[in-house]
Amino acid sequence: MATIVFLVVAGVIVFEIIEFILNKSAKEERAEATLVKKEYESFVDDNNMMQETHILYFEVNEKKKKFYVESNVYSRYHENQTGELVYKRNSFVDFIVASNS
Repeated sequence: MATIVFLVVAGVIVFEIIEFILNKSAKEERAEATLVKKEYESFVDDNNMMQETHILYFEVNEKKKKFYVESNVYSRYHENQTGELVYKRNSFVDFIVASNS
């Protein structure tokens, strides 16, 4: 049983490392996008610490893209804004809001 738990934990760690490397080494992409939804969640973790999750959902070429962002990035934008989304694979880089948005 301990071997299975070890293998699962090791697999998760390896997966996270690979995701990190792929996101960091990905080429920066730019696309016209609309911020279609903002989502905020707060919860208390196992150590009784308040944790927050901020998510931005963009529509890019009729597809939805989901990005986890920091609170200062989350508060900068509003739903239905349009502009140029800059991202690397699954990582948000920037959203340059159109002047008419």
